[in-house]
Amino acid sequence: MGKFIRHSGWYPQYRYRIFKKGNAIWVGENPHDYISIQGKGSKICGDIIHYSFRDLSHQVNTINQFSSIVAF
Repeated sequence: MGKFIRHSGWYPQYRYRIFKKGNAIWVGENPHDYISIQGKGSKICGDIIHYSFRDLSHQVNTINQFSSIVAF
């Protein structure tokens, strides 16, 4: 925890962040849903630092929630 994941294909992880509201839809199934856009996207240089978990307990809770979603 507290370090960048730069190996195993997790970095860089490109995601659509800015798009026209009428040109995008959510597809896929929870928890692996994502945005699909019509047309061509582009990349913005820079990183978004996202702290997913407050602590180890929060991380374990999140994993348990995702495993419950997939189990149904």
